[in-house]
Amino acid sequence: MQDDSSIEGIVEVDETYVGGNMLNKPKSQRIKNAQGRSLSHKQPVVGILGRDNKVVAKPIPDSTAKTLKREIASYVKSGSTVITDSWKGYKNLNLMYDHQVVDHSKDEFVKGSYHINSVEGFFSMLKRGIIGIYHAISKKHLHRYCHEFSYRYNTREIKDCERFQDVFSNIKCRLTYKGLIHE
Repeated sequence: MQDDSSIEGIVEVDETYVGGNMLNKPKSQRIKNAQGRSLSHKQPVVGILGRDNKVVAKPIPDSTAKTLKREIASYVKSGSTVITDSWKGYKNLNLMYDHQVVDHSKDEFVKGSYHINSVEGFFSMLKRGIIGIYHAISKKHLHRYCHEFSYRYNTREIKDCERFQDVFSNIKCRLTYKGLIHE
């Protein structure tokens, strides 16, 4: 993820799937998860966005409760308000957080001041950026794309020259093509 520091306050959490188009595969070759999404060529990504406009995103192996709760606990400070949709993987978050649920299946998208529209907007930018800039990506390097778009989102209010200087000041070592493809 973008940063190891905790996110606190009001935090939106959601997951999405990034990957190939399954429209050309026969129905018998499609693998679906419990939400009815085809997963044959897709990778789940969790997004955690604080209302202070800091986002972290990373690929996860699956969208089970164990995985999602581990990621949330890694980045969200205990006692924060966590807003999610009604996906079963988020059940029992109320043991560590003030858990608020927005139930899309009941056409509920905003519940008072609670919504997950900001993290869904981030996912939209991530996916449009992949389609518009890179056109196709591999699961092997998805974490790098998530990191790049999290960085872009988190630094969107600074000037390009400041972002450029920040990027170069954070370079730790040389990354060769050979090193990149043999990770």
